Amino acid sequence: MVRARPGSDGRLDEAVAEIKRARQTDPLSAIVNTDEAEILYFDRNYDEASGRLARPLKWIRTLRIAPRMARIYDQKHMFPEAIAEGKQAVALSGDDTWMLLELAHTYLLAGKKTEMQNCLNRVAGLSPAVRCPT
Repeated sequence: MVRARPGSDGRLDEAVAEIKRARQTDPLSAIVNTDEAEILYFDRNYDEASGRLARPLKWIRTLRIAPRMARIYDQKHMFPEAIAEGKQAVALSGDDTWMLLELAHTYLLAGKKTEMQNCLNRVAGLSPAVRCPT
């Protein structure tokens, strides 16, 4: 059962109830499962969030899922898994600036400063239009 953290305004409980209704309507929906995982992530329920993302991961590897899994693994200090998901997100995004910066952050958390710097160098090497799209 998902519970709102102390001090929350209760909106998280409403989100959980709404997403459960959506899951009953379409239990195989990758979108519903990833949205539910996002809600669970913000409730710091990382184990359940990764479980929700495991379902769509079996069906399809998308840019919507890989960065979320990387963040969950970061929070659980599962850095090899976080790095693998981060690399997948970078590959799926075609070297998107944000995905490279997310991967650099994961490398920093994992204590891999050389790899972190390599990601930052890749971002710096992108043209300004690619780095900061308008």
